[in-house]
Amino acid sequence: HILKEECTAGSYDAVIHAAAVSDYSPEAVIIDGKEYPAGLIPKISSEKSLLIKMKKNPKLIESIKLWTGKNCTLVGFKLTSNATRKEQETAVAKMFSAENPPDLVAANDLSLITPDFHPFRLYKKTGLATECSSTESMCGHILRIMIK
Repeated sequence: HILKEECTAGSYDAVIHAAAVSDYSPEAVIIDGKEYPAGLIPKISSEKSLLIKMKKNPKLIESIKLWTGKNCTLVGFKLTSNATRKEQETAVAKMFSAENPPDLVAANDLSLITPDFHPFRLYKKTGLATECSSTESMCGHILRIMIK
């Protein structure tokens, strides 16, 4: 709700939608077989059996263009894990095939990230725009692409 309010109230040239938005949220908690709606959970004894039931959250990135207007540049992120380049490109293509797709996607793979190295591939709708060796490099490329 807050993101929608901010996007519709503000006037933005660009929105960089970072990847850490959760795909799932708690729907219910099951304590010793009895289900409680999320948010209405009694104190849970450490003696009890606990199961958390999750629900899929909506993809916020698909609404941002509607909220900000079509002239806003939208940058999304796609994190993969142990994906081949083809698998990563397929995941990115899925983002671009949405009804209100981002303008750029910064894709990275968990298996390639180290404390000293964080590579990204930056994609436009037309394909690979550039490869970056760091977060700083990726940010510079995003700015250069947006300014053109």
